[in-house]
Amino acid sequence: AISGVGDMTRALTVIAPERMTALDDTQRERLTSGIEEILASEIQPAINALLDYIGEGYESRAPVAVGLGQYPGGDEAYRYAIRRQTTMDLDPQEIHDQGLAYMASLQERMAEIRTEMGFEGTQAEFHEQMRGNPRFYAETPEEVEETYMAYVRKIEPLIGDYFSVMPKAPYGVKRLEPAQEPGLTFGLYQPPSPTEPVGNYRYNGSKLESRPLIWAAALIYHELIPGHHFHIALQREREDISEFRRTTSLMYAAFPGGWANYAASLAGEMGLLDDPWDQYGWLLFDAFITNRLVVDTGMNYLGWSLEQAREYMLANTFSSAEEVATETLRYSTDMPAQALAYKLGFEKIRAIRKTQEERLGDAFDIKKFHAATVGSGGLPLPLLELHVDWYMNELNESAKTD
Repeated sequence: AISGVGDMTRALTVIAPERMTALDDTQRERLTSGIEEILASEIQPAINALLDYIGEGYESRAPVAVGLGQYPGGDEAYRYAIRRQTTMDLDPQEIHDQGLAYMASLQERMAEIRTEMGFEGTQAEFHEQMRGNPRFYAETPEEVEETYMAYVRKIEPLIGDYFSVMPKAPYGVKRLEPAQEPGLTFGLYQPPSPTEPVGNYRYNGSKLESRPLIWAAALIYHELIPGHHFHIALQREREDISEFRRTTSLMYAAFPGGWANYAASLAGEMGLLDDPWDQYGWLLFDAFITNRLVVDTGMNYLGWSLEQAREYMLANTFSSAEEVATETLRYSTDMPAQALAYKLGFEKIRAIRKTQEERLGDAFDIKKFHAATVGSGGLPLPLLELHVDWYMNELNESAKTD
């Protein structure tokens, strides 16, 4: 009755051949057969028992509403989740209002670009045309890789103008294992490891006809350079911080997500988003993380229904109905407040930079700021603000004495 679950579990436990190159044939066989034995004797029976326990009776008693706010103590639990995920003490209503304001600004800019392109219809009509335009789709996984790497090659000559501290590990783009692809909307960054010394963006190479590449530039700069790779690979190479800090990259989402989005935004500063489609793609990417401020707080604090949240997301992002269905469940029932960290972290890092620019004036050095921000590994954002201030002060004092 649950063979589908069993097949998925089996697929997710397959070890890629390149990860077993240090093993001989006997060891590889022992490992593979051992996994199969544990799946059959322990994992599968446990899943069966759980599904039997849940049953139709359990499902029938599930609430119609979503979000933490419907439960006793839910508001307090949500505020705690916000503090834990964003590392900041923020009010849910203020986050919601900020999200609405950010989204209004993004929508205004997108409307300007549509007008500049000579389009006179509605946003929905424009997006529908985009979904049917073959220029935004790859036909093969190799074409996906080339699209991403073309943007990487475009930014590489400018990295030295913005960064003095960079990881030693190389980076690249590589397809996910096919067994992983059904469970991931986009892809993920895979840090360097002893068996794979390259930091790779592992992209989803399946169903390419439903995966538009309109925001490929924003995505690869977020995931690879100067985004996650510059943070996570650099952090793991630091020998002067504890092992816990070196290896724990995602203890909270605020710094990893905030840094990656800030890093992706540098492409506009560098003049790399000169094509109006790339500009529009960045705005769509930003709208995706911005809408989370509205729908996450809406469902978990303001009593929004799942349908209300989905309507808002469909109206304000480029996400498909399937993606919206998955994303809204993530915000309301899986990880409340976690998705807030991406936009809030991005805006906090921008605010820290603005403070330093205003304080230092002509003495502000973007490379020093980035060294201060990402060079010491991930930090809670209030601590990052203090650290950046100390770092920039120390450098300026040293410059004066020199």
